[in-house]
Amino acid sequence: MRKKAAAKDGWVPRPDGPAESFGKRRNEGTASVRIQKKAGTDMATEKRRRGDLGEEFAAAWLERQGYQILARNFLTKMGELDIVAKKDDIVSVVEVKSRAEDCLYAPREAVTATKRKRICKAAVLYTMETGEKAKIRFDVFEVIYEKTTLQIKSYTFIPNAFEMEVRL
Repeated sequence: MRKKAAAKDGWVPRPDGPAESFGKRRNEGTASVRIQKKAGTDMATEKRRRGDLGEEFAAAWLERQGYQILARNFLTKMGELDIVAKKDDIVSVVEVKSRAEDCLYAPREAVTATKRKRICKAAVLYTMETGEKAKIRFDVFEVIYEKTTLQIKSYTFIPNAFEMEVRL
């Protein structure tokens, strides 16, 4: 579970509440209390759960192929890197995209030019923060699952899916 930074007033979501919850102020006695209220979070939570399923599958597959997982869900100010893995002195930044089998487009099509630039910038920040010196490669791992059972129907690993798209 990701940690969220405390708001200016020091409020953070309850540990038992979803990260997507938002707070609403209400006065009780003399203390100002913030209560959590769900607003359409069921869909967001379900979407995140399906994404996590794809990432778990991709990470396990990469490990079986001999990759060493260096980081998962690495968060930077430019965005998140789903999986950072290393094999044969090459660091693979893997963007995982999961879709239901009835989706009208391939998951890889969701990796737009804007998304690629953010991934590249986040990868640069990853190398600066970790001191990683190996060559970087950008891969896409797409997972297609059955909509109701969430059973993985197919997957495709696309090594070297795109090149560095940001100027240093």
